[in-house]
Amino acid sequence: MIYLPLYSTRGGIHVPERSGLNHWNADGRPRNFNEVYIPIPSVIHRIFPNYLPNRDTYFALITPNNDLLISKVCQDGSKSIMSHPNSDLGHWLLRQVLNISPGILATYQDLVNRNINSVCIHRLGENDGIIDNHSSEELVNRLNNIFRIKNHSIFHVGGNQQLSDSSIRSIFDNIITNNLFYYIYPAPWNSYQNQF
Repeated sequence: MIYLPLYSTRGGIHVPERSGLNHWNADGRPRNFNEVYIPIPSVIHRIFPNYLPNRDTYFALITPNNDLLISKVCQDGSKSIMSHPNSDLGHWLLRQVLNISPGILATYQDLVNRNINSVCIHRLGENDGIIDNHSSEELVNRLNNIFRIKNHSIFHVGGNQQLSDSSIRSIFDNIITNNLFYYIYPAPWNSYQNQF
């Protein structure tokens, strides 16, 4: 398992106003209030190479409330995790975990108040003593349900262009075939720092 920080140490310990948990507040295009990403520090790639899929390879995150979030590693240097749609991860982190209202910036004090400053990412089937609560069949059925219900709202490519059903099916089949299922949950204070 790995831990990823929900804060930055550049310029002091803080939650940036226009990136990470506050990516919705970034300059440029209008964004959904739930649009966030989780930073992946470069040290994670050095110490835990290949733990996460390669950039732009879709995988599934399973939250503690059993939501299945289609996600991928993004940005130059594979430095973040985003969900598709972008708002799913933010809805879970900002609204359910941190209990922050839409349009309000997340702060380091919000993390302090909840006694979390990172998330744990744990690959399904990893042999480390954590019990997997989901059968492969259940996860495949849930993934197939996502495909049937909201596939085109998830996968937009460049403006209004959409992926074909066969391209989306290929993405989902890759998740299933390669067992790209990961648990994600809020981690106790300093879990990120303590993993090194």
